[in-house]
Amino acid sequence: MNQPLSILHLEDNSDDSQLVRELLEQDGVKVDITLAGSLADFKRLLGKGRWDLILADYRLPDGTGLDAMKLVREKFSNLPFILHSGTLGEVAAIESLKAGATDYVLKQNRDRLPSAVRRAVAEAVERTRRQQAEDDLRQSEKQYRLLFYGNPNPMWVFDLESLAILEVNEAAVFHYGFSQQEFLHMSLNDLRSPDRDAQAASSTWDAESQSVIWRHRRKDGRTMEMEVVWKPLAFRGRLAALALA
Repeated sequence: MNQPLSILHLEDNSDDSQLVRELLEQDGVKVDITLAGSLADFKRLLGKGRWDLILADYRLPDGTGLDAMKLVREKFSNLPFILHSGTLGEVAAIESLKAGATDYVLKQNRDRLPSAVRRAVAEAVERTRRQQAEDDLRQSEKQYRLLFYGNPNPMWVFDLESLAILEVNEAAVFHYGFSQQEFLHMSLNDLRSPDRDAQAASSTWDAESQSVIWRHRRKDGRTMEMEVVWKPLAFRGRLAALALA
C-alpha cells in the first residue's frame, strides 16, 4: 500500500480513533483517517470524499453501525466496511455480515485490525478488477454483435471440424435466401454448388486465416461466386472460425 488509505471512521470516541491510527501505522499501514463523531456527520462526509475503507463503531449516539452500512451500500456496493466495536454480540456480528459488512473486529481484539484492513482492501480491489474485466467483456461482446449482425456482408461462424454453421448474420440470410434457423441446421457443404470448380473442391479448412473463391448456391438454386475469408476463433467452447463472404 504505497498511497495512504483514505478511511472514514465512524466513532464517537476520538481517543479510540487515535488508537486505531497508531495501531495501523505501527503495523506499516499508511492511513489518512477522517473522523465522523455521529451518524449525521458520517452521512454528510460519506459523499464528500473518495474512501478506500469505512470503519464504524456499532453503538452510536444517533444510530448504529448497521445504519451506517445501509447508507454505504446504497451508494458504494464494493466499498470495504469493517465494524469495530467493543459491544458487538455474536448475533449482531452474524447479522452485520449478512447485511454486507466486510468484516468485524472487536476492540478487545484490536491487534487483528491491520490484517483485517489489508484483506478487506485487497478483496475490494480484486472485486473492482473483476467487475471491470466483466464490463470490458460485455462491451467487447456488444461491439462484436454490432459488427457481426450489422455487417452488410454475409458472415457466419462455423465449426472447424464438422463445418456446421453455428451463427449467421442478417446479410447472409438476405443474400442466400435461407432463414436463420435453416442456416443453423446446415454445414458449409450445403452452401457449395455441386458444380464448384476443382480448385475450390480441393481446398481444405485449417487453422490459418485464408481466402478462397467458392461457388455457392442460393436457396432458389441460383449460384453465386463468393470470395470467402475466414479466421479461427473460440466460439462457445468450440474451435471455430469467423467467415466473411
